[in-house]
Amino acid sequence: MTIWENQGSALVGKVQLRDNRRGKAVLLPPGQAGGAVAIVIPAAGGQAAATVAIEDALHDLTPESIISVLCAKERAFGSGRLPPLETA
Repeated sequence: MTIWENQGSALVGKVQLRDNRRGKAVLLPPGQAGGAVAIVIPAAGGQAAATVAIEDALHDLTPESIISVLCAKERAFGSGRLPPLETA
């Protein structure tokens, strides 16, 4: 289960990459960058981390992480009937 933390108006949580590295998901509310979801992928060999849109990181994320991110986005910022997201 992903633990989501508030950082300003965004939510940040850890995600699992298919190659066993851990990255971070940043969920922005509607109105900020169009309510985008960014994935921060750590680089190997001391290089800078890459920040990409979730659409560009789907092949890097485990299915569980994709589901966790999409559900958190809907629970935090959506207008559906899912219960509100609890944050740390």
